[in-house]
Amino acid sequence: MAVLLSDLNRRKKKWLVFVKVLSIWNNPPKHPNDQTTMILVDETGQRIDATVPTIAIKRNFPRELREGQWYLLSEFDVIPPSLPERNSDHFYQISCNRNTEVDPVRPKSQSEFFNCVDFFSINNASEEDKQYVVDVCGVVVSVSPVGKLLEGGSDMDSRYVTFTLKDTMKCYTQGDDEFTPSDDDDVFMEQVDSN
Repeated sequence: MAVLLSDLNRRKKKWLVFVKVLSIWNNPPKHPNDQTTMILVDETGQRIDATVPTIAIKRNFPRELREGQWYLLSEFDVIPPSLPERNSDHFYQISCNRNTEVDPVRPKSQSEFFNCVDFFSINNASEEDKQYVVDVCGVVVSVSPVGKLLEGGSDMDSRYVTFTLKDTMKCYTQGDDEFTPSDDDDVFMEQVDSN
């Protein structure tokens, strides 16, 4: 029987959950030691981070997981959070393994599951709140041309744009190879004077 993400713990080994892929990065992985990273959500809106190591991808594991698609996920590991940037405040993280099965299912909810936070809340966030990524909504008033990000002196094929939201903040979004301004892999924000 399927459970909710809030029911996950490390005591049990066999789980069955219905999840929607909110975001997915590095799918499929480009290098043997890479992993696919996802934000999953259940029908109640509970989010959880998930990883799929390259070794876990096998014939019955879909190579084309799609954002916005619902899946029935089973035979995965529940582990303590291990990602440097967390996208969820869930106490655990899902780690797919060689036995993980992922089957497309009909939507369990029509919600987009946005977790929008206003600038005042971001600016006054507690240290605990700063550990998690949130969604932000605003009016874009300017966008820079696409730039190329150099990391450690080498070109990592990462692209970025800078954009400003009206009366709130300046944001930076970073993506991968085929970056377009709509790809929002990582967004960094800072306050901007409204003058």
